[in-house]
Amino acid sequence: MLRLLLLVVLLPADAGAQRFYVGVKGGTPLSDSRLETEHFGRGGGGPYRLDVRRYTFGPTVEVRLPLLGIGVVVDALYKRAEAEDHQFLGASFGTIDRRYWNSWEFPMLLRRGWRVGRGEPFGSAGGTFRVVPGFDAVSENFNGFPNLPQGVRTTYSGSDYSLVQGGWVAGGGVRFGLYRALKVTPELRYTRFTSGRMLPTQNQVEFLLGFGFGSAR
Repeated sequence: MLRLLLLVVLLPADAGAQRFYVGVKGGTPLSDSRLETEHFGRGGGGPYRLDVRRYTFGPTVEVRLPLLGIGVVVDALYKRAEAEDHQFLGASFGTIDRRYWNSWEFPMLLRRGWRVGRGEPFGSAGGTFRVVPGFDAVSENFNGFPNLPQGVRTTYSGSDYSLVQGGWVAGGGVRFGLYRALKVTPELRYTRFTSGRMLPTQNQVEFLLGFGFGSAR
């Protein structure tokens, strides 16, 4: 596998029969990356906040299907997020739970490009699935009742709770050649997830910038 990747990277720029593109991409959300609301339940209530870090990055691979004139693109995009949940029965009696997790998104797209001068505008569409393999948690328990000893107890834990959810993706951008087989690809991408679990919004809009080696067509 390593030899195959090296061969793709080192192919000359005039290899017209080149069928592969490999690279990395990163970006930032243009849609909401933070959710703030109020949470109430039997254990009390208070503010709830979910925050997704404003960056994403990961590898990308594309295989061109010459007879159809389209490419099949697969990405693996990493994100980091955290949530804070306050559940209080009184001003100083309750719990603050903080959770931290990593997530991976795996878009699988069909991509169609058109040669225009030195660039290649393109459109893409397909599906995606998002995986959260688990999370770390910190809980602060506040005991402020007048007749009980006051104090704060902090506990640390982890969970192997996993989440897998799907969605639909559409986007577009332009791919340019920089030097020999090196390409740069700015793009906008819209994702609609099937649920909003552990997300600030089901509708995700991102700007992505990719760098890679391979065919631009």
